[in-house]
Amino acid sequence: RCNQGLKALSRRIDFLSSKSILLITLFCTCMIRLLIYAAAGSALGGALRFGINQVFQKNTMPAFPWHTFLINMAGCLLIGILFSLSKEQELIGENGRIFLMTGFCGGFTTFSAFSLENMQLIQNGESGKAILYMSASFLLGLLMTLAGMILGRHWIG
Repeated sequence: RCNQGLKALSRRIDFLSSKSILLITLFCTCMIRLLIYAAAGSALGGALRFGINQVFQKNTMPAFPWHTFLINMAGCLLIGILFSLSKEQELIGENGRIFLMTGFCGGFTTFSAFSLENMQLIQNGESGKAILYMSASFLLGLLMTLAGMILGRHWIG
């Protein structure tokens, strides 16, 4: 009697396990596909940023980091266009958004995502949150950069 109960329980566990494994496999397959889109876009965006930086650094020695500023502003313009095409006009699907907005713009510049998030806060009537986000990001970004520089010097020297 105990063996029959264990066999029945074993069949139930096997059924649940195979169903769970199938769901996990489907989820992982979908996530891997999305990760590949993000990674491919990021690689292209990062490569373009690197190329632009190389051109600027070889041809100019500006007192102001124009190359970074221009990349950031271009990224802001691009993510605004892509957002409009994907959300407002529904011309770009999920895969395209992940490849272009998360991947390409993220690899090209994270400033574009920061700008878009602040615009969304402002458009949603949350200007206070936007100001806090901008101020905190700017000030903490500088402090974290300083902290990283200090840590880097400490580890090296």
